[in-house]
Amino acid sequence: MTSSIDKYLKISVDKKASDVYLISDRELSIKVEGEHITLPEIVTQGDLLQFIDEVVPEHMRASVLERKELDIIHSYDSIRFRINIHFQSGLLAFSVRLIPGTIPEPSFLNFPETLYSIPNLKQGLVLL
Repeated sequence: MTSSIDKYLKISVDKKASDVYLISDRELSIKVEGEHITLPEIVTQGDLLQFIDEVVPEHMRASVLERKELDIIHSYDSIRFRINIHFQSGLLAFSVRLIPGTIPEPSFLNFPETLYSIPNLKQGLVLL
């Protein structure tokens, strides 16, 4: 099933963005390797409202208007995204984060060597 937001998610996937920022009637903004990039694609409030109608369960739609915030998970092309629906300066907005399909190895994250032994501890409380 495709939704009104998928065209924006496709742009983000094609550009290898980790985050997508959609604000009603503003230009699409993405984050690629930590750098914010504004694209000329305009996000309409109609697209965002249509997405809410398409994907958010009916019993949860009211909480967007009452609480002014809602977190959901959405899949596009077998890729999962966490979407925070909120209001920014009175405008409907979505903050979208790509959820990686694989968990990176600790060596990729440059953890110190001492952290590798923590899972082998048999007792005690470890605070980082």
